[in-house]
This record gives sequence, structure tokens and C-alpha cells, in this order.
Amino acid sequence: MKILHVFKSFYPYTYGGIEKFIHELSIATAKKYNVEIHILAMGKENQTIDKDFYTLHFAKTNLNIASTTFSFSAIKKFKELAKQVDIIHYHFPYPYADLLQTICRANKPYIVTYHSDIIKQKRLMMLYKPLMKRFLNGAKYILPTSPNYLETSETLREIKVPKKVIPMSLNKSDYNIDEENYKYWQQKLNFRDTRLREYDNSIVITNSDLEYSSETTVIPDSDPESPLYNQNYSHWKNNIGFEKFFIYIGALRYYKGLDVLINAMQGQDYPLVIVGDGDQKELLEQKVKLNKLQNVKFFGALDDKDKLSLLKLSYALVLPSNIRTEAFGLVLLEASMFAKPMITCEIGTGTTFVNINKQTGLVAKPNDSQDLAEKLKELWQDEQKAQEYGANAKARFEDTFSLDKMVVSYKSVYDEVIDSGVK
Repeated sequence: MKILHVFKSFYPYTYGGIEKFIHELSIATAKKYNVEIHILAMGKENQTIDKDFYTLHFAKTNLNIASTTFSFSAIKKFKELAKQVDIIHYHFPYPYADLLQTICRANKPYIVTYHSDIIKQKRLMMLYKPLMKRFLNGAKYILPTSPNYLETSETLREIKVPKKVIPMSLNKSDYNIDEENYKYWQQKLNFRDTRLREYDNSIVITNSDLEYSSETTVIPDSDPESPLYNQNYSHWKNNIGFEKFFIYIGALRYYKGLDVLINAMQGQDYPLVIVGDGDQKELLEQKVKLNKLQNVKFFGALDDKDKLSLLKLSYALVLPSNIRTEAFGLVLLEASMFAKPMITCEIGTGTTFVNINKQTGLVAKPNDSQDLAEKLKELWQDEQKAQEYGANAKARFEDTFSLDKMVVSYKSVYDEVIDSGVK
């Protein structure tokens, strides 16, 4: 069996959830069933790369309009690859793929994993909709990633093609903790020192910090050479210790609801770590600074090793996405693997398929900072319930989101399409 996946981008140019999903599915399918996998994506140049379990074909991007990459060379490459494979597996939304399928007229059956509706480009949607409907209605199967999205998608209601929900998954073997890295972050994390000024191995303690310890010796700000610096640094490091914290991991984008989360952190005494980068970073950092929030820390983009250590150290994960662009949230599966309770918002997508209210965590109203603050406080104050939610999340991952279950489900669809004999 030979499969061709088609999407707008791929590693190493982009590192989104869909790219990760295609990567995991391709490797697992190749390993379990000895399937030959090809991936066509747009990149900086025309290039073919042989990976361990799949072949990656990049077509040079010529245009990028409304988050859609276009490539002239992709037309020739797509025709070439389509002749070699048994099934074409598209990942929606990617309007240029609809165009490729239409103009190339590949005489091969295709399926579509439906990741998300098109949310932002409403004006362009009017022009694109006829092509989209033709493309989706030509598929042998449409595969949403959650029953929630299937039930709430207006687009899917209009499409009469057979649909089957296959949840996304992750490979647990990719999530082993580096113990040295874990210890590094365990020692580094210290939320009360956001009030302090650090000089190499020393910290200045001023009068405003006395509320944290009656045993602290006050050192004047103007005395950076004082030998008491190191003594007090050790005191704070040893006596403050490691504290629990909420964590957000992901891109800093408009649909993530981080402005609402920051509003919810005002007046609270629990800390929040924000891991990630994106076009909203500067605005969010300014918001934290203007509101003088001492309990919010930005750690920027970190590698996987650091992110996993921080996730394991965290108390709970918060994903406050408030727009349906957040169709699933793979980070929720990562949290589930580590038995972390979660807080999400109800937007009718996979976020509340992974995180079930009062079972694996709490669900807040979208765009409601007060309700989100109440959910944060509720989870923070009830550690027993948080542990229960985390244990449930881990069990649910094993039962509902296992990698093997996902791969078996996709293979059954591939087999059914091929056995139907439709070309």
C-alpha cells in the first residue's frame, strides 16, 4: 500500500499540530503495516528528503496568500506522486490542495482529515466555497478529529460524504523526561524572585520583599559588593523552594485567548508560566507589564526537552483558546500523558473532547476572564480533585487516544477505500 499525504507545510519549516500529526501517523503506519508513505508539502525550495519511515517532497513556495501556500512546481510533483500511490490523504483546510485535486484530476481515491473549519478569511470564503464543496464531496471519507467538531461544523453539515471520527494521538515514546534537564528547571523555577533583581549569583533584597520572610537581612540597593548577597541568595533559594504553577504551552496567536488568561491572573496569588512564541508576544508582555503582574512569566520558545520538563513540573495546563481555529489542541494530549489536570474553554471543538468538564479538568466560558479566574482558583485550591482529574486524563489518553488505536482506524479506512475498487 502506498499513501500520499498533502499539506501546506512541514518540518523543518513549520512545527504545528497538523504537521506533528502527519509525522506521527506516517511513522506508525509504516512501522505497523509496512506502508510506503510520501508527504508533499510546500517549502523554500524543491527538495526530496528520505526519512526513516517516509519520503518528504518539498515544492518551492511561490506565493503565500491568506495563510495558504501556492507552488507552481507542486503541480508537476503532485501529478508524478499521484500516479505512484493508492490513496491520496489530504489535510483540510488547505485550499491549494483543493485546486491541485481539481486541475490535476488525479485518478486516485482520496480521503480528507478534517482538522478545522476556515474561520478567519470570511470574504475569501465566498469565492472559495464552491471549490471547497466540490473537493470535499469528492472524497471517499471525511475524517474529523473529534465528535465535537463534527457536530458543530456548519461546513460538514452541508457535505454528504461518509464521515468517521478518528481522534488524533501522540507517540508516548517521544515523551521521556531528561532527568538532568528536569532537575535544572526544578532548581531554576522560583516565582517569588520575580520581585527581586539578580546579579549573577546574587540577589538584592529590598524592604518590599520582607513580607516573604521575617528572617531576611535587608541589604541596601547601593551595596552590590556586600558579602551578604550570596548568603541571602542561598536563603531565598533554599527557603522559597519549588512551588506549583499553571502552564500554557503553545504559539502566542490571536485565537489562543491569552489576553483573557492574563486578565484572569490579575489579583491572584498563583503563578503562570507561558511557554511559546508568536506574533502576539509583545502585546501580551506589555499587558503583563502594564498591569504589574508579578505572577506571570514568559519563557519564550523552548526545545522539546525543556517543554516536557516544565510540563511535568507544572500543577495543571491551561489552554484558553476562544476561537474554533483551535480545533483539537495536541498539547492537551501531552498534558494527559503526564496526568495533568486541564482547563479549557467551550468552543465546540476537540478541546472539550480531550478535556471533559469535572472529569479530566474544568471548562470555562470563552472570552470570560472572570469565569476563567474562578476555574483557575477552584482547581488551585482543591489539590485532591486536581490529582483525580489528572489521573482520569491519563487513563482517558490510554483508552481513547492511543497511537495504536488511531493507526488501526486509519488503516481500516485505507483498506476499505482500496477494496471498494473505485479509481
